[in-house]
Amino acid sequence: MPIPLDYFRSDLLETDSGYELKIDLPDVKKDQINIELDSSRKILQVSLSQSEETENKNKNYLLNERSTSLFTRRYNLPCAVDGESVRAALQDGVLAISLNRIQAENDVIQVQIV
Repeated sequence: MPIPLDYFRSDLLETDSGYELKIDLPDVKKDQINIELDSSRKILQVSLSQSEETENKNKNYLLNERSTSLFTRRYNLPCAVDGESVRAALQDGVLAISLNRIQAENDVIQVQIV
C-alpha cells in the first residue's frame, strides 16, 4: 500500500519549555518510523518506510510485484533544541515528539579584540 497523501498532517505547538510536534500516521508501526535531529541546522526529519509484498500461493510465478515507499518530511525549528531531551511516542496513529529548547545565557556574545 503506497503512503497516502494525508499522512504527515502535522501540528507544531510551542510550549513553555520547547515544542510539541504531532503527526498523523495511521496504520503505521513504530519500526517503520525514523526520526533524526540535526541540531546544528535546527532541522527535525521524520521518515516513514513501508514495504508491501504480494503473497502468491503459486510458487512458479515469473513475476511477483513488491513495492517499497519512502516518505520524508523535514521541520525547520525556530531555535536550537536539546538533542538529549527529545522524546517520541506513537499512540492511536499519532506520533508525538517533544523537544526542549536550549536555554542560551545570552543571545549576543561580546567578542574582545586581542
